[in-house]
Amino acid sequence: MIGFEVLMFDLGGVLVDFTGLVNLSMLFPSVDIEEIRHKWLMSPVVKKFETGRCNADEFSSEFIEEWNLDITPEKFLAEFKSWASGPFDGAVELLESLRSNYTLVCLTNSNEIHWDCIKDVMGFDVVFHHLFSSHMIGAAKPDKAAFDYVLNCLEVKPEKVAFFDDNHHNVDSARSLGINAYVVRGLPELIQRLQKLEIIPYPRP
Repeated sequence: MIGFEVLMFDLGGVLVDFTGLVNLSMLFPSVDIEEIRHKWLMSPVVKKFETGRCNADEFSSEFIEEWNLDITPEKFLAEFKSWASGPFDGAVELLESLRSNYTLVCLTNSNEIHWDCIKDVMGFDVVFHHLFSSHMIGAAKPDKAAFDYVLNCLEVKPEKVAFFDDNHHNVDSARSLGINAYVVRGLPELIQRLQKLEIIPYPRP
């Protein structure tokens, strides 16, 4: 059993139901959702917004232009706000069960629109010991600077950290720094990984 001190979690796709890629794919019915995912991850304007280098109005206008969407900036922002729909059932309870034995950290690529909802409405500000969002620290995953920022703030060795993310690029970047990182998509996969790592027990037969 690895002696972890810190459990670090991505949010969207791991603990939070992020519907943005599905919503975007509906606008491009002939495009595979994995292509949509790749375009989102590589989007200059998304990275700009998620590192706090533009405001919501600028993001909306530039995103519409970049993706060639037939929608007004106001309507797009209204849609965008709904993309982080809430935590998966059982996610908050899982974190509460881990809180007394580990330092719980969130490292997520987020923005000024979704952050208040994630932090306050979803209750994550209570269960996490530390919350790190890309738009506040000025660095987004998979850039190593995002992970370095967290490691420096916590003054923890990377080998003492277990990180869970639904994006293999982010996981690969974390691993290159010595962090124990794992790809998980959705709460069932996260629970299975936590069991394999002996962080939580398997259910009794």
